[in-house]
This record gives sequence, structure tokens and C-alpha cells, in this order.
Amino acid sequence: MEENFQTLGVLGRGSFGEVLRVRERRTGNEFAVKRARQRYRGERDRLARLAEIVAVQALGLTAPHPHLVQHFGAWEDGECLFIQTELCTGGSLADWLETRPPPAEPRLWDWLVDSLLVCVLLQLFFLLVASLFCFFNCFVEYS
Repeated sequence: MEENFQTLGVLGRGSFGEVLRVRERRTGNEFAVKRARQRYRGERDRLARLAEIVAVQALGLTAPHPHLVQHFGAWEDGECLFIQTELCTGGSLADWLETRPPPAEPRLWDWLVDSLLVCVLLQLFFLLVASLFCFFNCFVEYS
């Protein structure tokens, strides 16, 4: 990763890993890169994580949405997974809500509908990915 990106800082840490603010050396553009904390526990774990990446990529390609973070790529390095996404610098939702008057009720209903539609799309993609994972998992076991 260091050959392609300059690390500018840590944006956050969680149970999955940490998110770094990086600058691409070639273009100077800034991105967020999530680095998995744990190495793969085996081929099944690797396939499960890669299936998740495929789902995120498919969602971004088939259902672009102004309220979804753009996904730029993913790669493996040293048995760790890296996910490159759009860098969001606007602060948290809580920060945003504190600096503005309460939204009108119709706006809240719009947000709720948008959120539910995203949940439905994610569920459909993860069902597809789970099916593909089962297929590939059987393939790995019997090949």
C-alpha cells in the first residue's frame, strides 16, 4: 500500500480494522482506505470477505445513490484486505443535525424511504453473494 499511497492519518478504528486517510501518490487525490485488522483465518474466511467486496462493488455499479459512499477498489496485501473508498470530510450525521434546524416531517419521511430502499437493495445483494459464496465454498472443498 505504501508504494501507491501516502498515509495522512487515522480516521477511525473499530472491530474490523482501521480507516486511514491517504493520498494517492500518482494523482494527489485523497481517499479513505479501510485496512482489516485480522489476517484471513483460512480460505473460507478469505472467500467470505471477497464476496462482501463483490456485493459492495455490484451495489455501486447498479444502484448509484448520492447518499452511499463511492467504492474505488479493494486488494489483498500480506493476507490482509484493503478497501479504498471516497473520503467523506463533511463530519458525522450527529454533527450535521446539531448545526441545522430540525428537518421538516416530509424530509424525514424521504430519508426513511431512502434508507429502507437501500436496506432492501443490500439484502438482495447479500443474498446473491451468500449464494455465490456457498457455490464457491463447495467448489473449494471438492476441488
